[in-house]
Amino acid sequence: MSTDSLLCPACGQPVHEDWESCAACGEPLSLASRVIVDRAGRPGPRWLDRSRLRASELKAEGEQGSQARLGSFQQIDAVREAEQSRSARERAREDRQVLAVSGLAAAVFILLILIFAIVSIP
Repeated sequence: MSTDSLLCPACGQPVHEDWESCAACGEPLSLASRVIVDRAGRPGPRWLDRSRLRASELKAEGEQGSQARLGSFQQIDAVREAEQSRSARERAREDRQVLAVSGLAAAVFILLILIFAIVSIP
């Protein structure tokens, strides 16, 4: 880029100081060309017009991204719920084992008390 070239404010392409408009996007560069374009009733810069034309496309892309994120969150939730369910089943199985062992220990204790009671009767 030479010393007499600048960047277009609309598209960022190199332009020369003496150019009236950008060769890449057509944006008016000089004050005179801007006044002429503004008086002609042009609503705004061309890059803005192009962006407005792409708005529905960008909105659709955003919605697709949102749907993809929602799907991944739903998968994460499903995995978390499955893990919680598995954990609850495991705790219930462990609780049943503790209850069975406690019941067996209580039965042995009661049996010992009965044996000592029978043996100590004269």
